[in-house]
Amino acid sequence: MAQTRRRNDGAGLATSEGRCRMGNWSKRQRMSVTLTGPHDLTGANLGPLVLANPILDKMEIRRLVDLHCPADLRLEIPVGDVICALAANRLCSPEPLMHVAEWAENSGAEFLLGTPAEALNDDRLARALDAVFEKRWNILADVALHASQVFNVSLAKVHYDPTSFHFTGQYDNQSESPSLLPELKPFKIEVGRHARPGLDIKEAQVGVDLANDGKGPVPFFYHSADGSANGHIAVAKNLQNMLKYVKPKKLLMITDRGCFSTEQAVDLVRKHHFDFISSLTWTKKLADLYDQKKPVMKEASFLSLKEQLKRQAEKPPETWERYFIGEMGHTITHEQKVETASGDKKTEKRSIRARLIYVFSTADQKVCRKTRIKYTDKIAAGLVQIQNSVQNGHMKEIQAVDKRVTALYGSKAAQHYFTYQVQALTAQDLDRLPPRHPGQRKPALKFSYQYHADRAQKDAGYDGLYTICTSLSKNTHSTDEVFTAFKEQHHIETAHHQWKAPIRLRPLFLKKVNRIESLVFVQFLALMAFYLLQRSYRLAKDPSCRTTGETLLKRFSFTPIAVRYHSQTVQVTPFPLKKDQIEILNKLSFPLVEDQIRHSVTRPNPDASYSRREI
Repeated sequence: MAQTRRRNDGAGLATSEGRCRMGNWSKRQRMSVTLTGPHDLTGANLGPLVLANPILDKMEIRRLVDLHCPADLRLEIPVGDVICALAANRLCSPEPLMHVAEWAENSGAEFLLGTPAEALNDDRLARALDAVFEKRWNILADVALHASQVFNVSLAKVHYDPTSFHFTGQYDNQSESPSLLPELKPFKIEVGRHARPGLDIKEAQVGVDLANDGKGPVPFFYHSADGSANGHIAVAKNLQNMLKYVKPKKLLMITDRGCFSTEQAVDLVRKHHFDFISSLTWTKKLADLYDQKKPVMKEASFLSLKEQLKRQAEKPPETWERYFIGEMGHTITHEQKVETASGDKKTEKRSIRARLIYVFSTADQKVCRKTRIKYTDKIAAGLVQIQNSVQNGHMKEIQAVDKRVTALYGSKAAQHYFTYQVQALTAQDLDRLPPRHPGQRKPALKFSYQYHADRAQKDAGYDGLYTICTSLSKNTHSTDEVFTAFKEQHHIETAHHQWKAPIRLRPLFLKKVNRIESLVFVQFLALMAFYLLQRSYRLAKDPSCRTTGETLLKRFSFTPIAVRYHSQTVQVTPFPLKKDQIEILNKLSFPLVEDQIRHSVTRPNPDASYSRREI
């Protein structure tokens, strides 16, 4: 006996008779059901492509790529179609290039994208990546500016932060064309700052620019850098590319510590007439300024989502985390050597007015204290082990002891709370040693250390403190507004996660660095589409909506269609969508599946090598 559920579309499938209970279960009603075999009917799952396709269409990636990349006869289909299909794959189900065609066939992507699955083989994808390599910044800038207009995204306030991704393999042959402009050269995959002794990690760097106008963050531009590039060099390259290709008229750059040098800060304000907000690395100079001027600290209005929920739930005040802020005037000065008309060199000073904002965080204070105790105990235990090794005669050279202490200290701040002495034992010292047990070695050195509690106590006074520097005028931006703008930097950390996790920036299964660089470009287009989708839905539903792009894509993980192939045509039958799927499409003003297919698929063209198909 075969049983089935009632179908809303009334599709009757039958060759064998069966009976199933339907309707009112209390009356045990029965209904005849007929079934048919699949014959030439096949199924496909469009999945999240139902959302990805409309958002990529609105971004006009096909048109903008084709605008910069002329038709390549070897590709037989436009470069824009290939790049758009590759971006759609990264959004829906990231696959190595050799599996993209299989994904397109199994998902029925060709009926939405209009590009036949057999046209997306790995050779054609690789040639498309070659075609966009030298034009990637032009295309990206055009897509960003077009998205800014269509989705009403202001590019005036930008959060910047670099990240890196790692590679396995040799990558020894990374020759570059001497004719390429500096900004067009690909990054070098090489040992970078994440390398450790015995673990030479090869990496490349990318820095992301994320627009944040208060309506939803959107990554819109990026730059790439060599794996071993200095952070300041990478920031300078990013700003250079943005000014050349995006050409912003107004810009507020917000960065984390280590991203801005004094030279870049002065140039940004005096040369380009833009502004910045950047945190600073805590130094003794900043600590001395804080002690001397003692800025008045007032509680900030900024609250994280977690803290807002605590207050709404009326949690005890002692569990709340708070920020206190105070500011003082500051001058940033950059000195550089310039050559005079006579050929001599002189030092030239350039200065700008800025504001130093000191921030005290109760949460950071707890973390600092916990970290100090942890590493103080770790160093003390390590010094005891070294002392025992020296006393037992296992270490007989002063250089070996110094090397081991240096390795123990590493970059831990707690090392400044300890001092140690190591010296060779004299003959008199050896004579005064107690008798040794049989087989026990005689020591050759004397080792001692001291813990300076006063130094640790002095540092504890600065727990939870950090500094922000900005060129914004106090007349237009209060201290609280500057701090709130800086705390929104967390959006770009989330963007790094989305790029590396759902969109899978890594792993990359390519050998040629030019193609790797181009694939990173395609993946960034997918990241931009991801955030535009998220922003559009949140604005359409409710300003307080927190639904993520990842959640939206997962809602469409199962979007089946039925396909029947005939000699000249292909019959495509979309299955009814679920209620929440229809609601999402309506909120976004996206067409239904059947409308997307009608728009994408056209009648076959016998003159084309790859013809589009009809419903």
